Amino acid sequence: MDDETQSFQITIDKILYKHPVEVIETVLRVNGFSLNLENILACLDELKIGATVQLGNNFPGGTHAPKSFIPSVQFRLPQKVTIGPMLKKFYAEIESYESIIAEFKTDPEEKTNYREKEREFREKVLTLEQENQQLQTEIKQLREQLHKTSQAEAAANRALEAQNILPSGVRLAMVREVNIDERMIILKSGPTTIYLPIMMCDIVPYTGDQCLVYIKQNNTLGSFFFDSKGIKIKPQLARVMMVKNSFCKIRTEDRNTWKLEAKNQAEFDVFQRLRKNDYLLLYLLNNQPLRFEELIKPDTPSYSDSIQEAIARFQIDTTIQVDTTIQVNTTERSILQKGK
Repeated sequence: MDDETQSFQITIDKILYKHPVEVIETVLRVNGFSLNLENILACLDELKIGATVQLGNNFPGGTHAPKSFIPSVQFRLPQKVTIGPMLKKFYAEIESYESIIAEFKTDPEEKTNYREKEREFREKVLTLEQENQQLQTEIKQLREQLHKTSQAEAAANRALEAQNILPSGVRLAMVREVNIDERMIILKSGPTTIYLPIMMCDIVPYTGDQCLVYIKQNNTLGSFFFDSKGIKIKPQLARVMMVKNSFCKIRTEDRNTWKLEAKNQAEFDVFQRLRKNDYLLLYLLNNQPLRFEELIKPDTPSYSDSIQEAIARFQIDTTIQVDTTIQVNTTERSILQKGK
């Protein structure tokens, strides 16, 4: 304890696992201060955490070398001339309460208005509680309905599988949500949630539409929306300007440029197959890229081999026909000679 600066310092190893307020209360009690919130806040405003350094004597240059560091806590006892930020907030809060109490004491009308406001607030709270209860009831009913629908879909899938109507891996599902920003359709098949990229769909379905989903080894490979009046979008041709990692920059025929980021693994796989100057079919919805489809490029070596094979086959067929004609003519001549 420094009597001149009224500061108290102690190393943390002496007060290990003790609350700082507990240490402050002990110091205040020893120095004759009242244990109230005002004095505690004054000490907390001056609270600092540092280190006590032990210096050695054998250091080149005549200076002392640090030998050890021990974390320590330091704060000053309350002083009327020093008011910290926490204590200022405390005084401001007390002044605001005192002004409200003074208004109640001097102005009876204000007290009446306060009671009326309190009654209005209580009525609002009661109304909100009733609305909340009604909403909770509606949520419970919707959850029960969703649970029944999920059970019905699961039973339908089991029945279709048992009767061998659907192939293995094909499941009946229903659209729960269409996320345009993520280019993803969220399906529900019984208790199972399936995430289907929009690029695997021919249309943009509506919520509640049913579809068949083909799943193999927990991977969604395709979908078929039957009896759906979804949004059909006309594609436009776009050329690839740049492909880098999960980003693809394309330009349409009307010179609009789009920078696409792969939102799922299916889109990322398509980007990896694309090269500069390749072409895509781009589908826009409300001037926002919704799905895209790569144009299949012909396999030039395979196409050339098929042409060569067709030519060789034609040559072989022609040779066989010529040989057959020669043999027929030779036979006819021998018959005529025998007849003579």
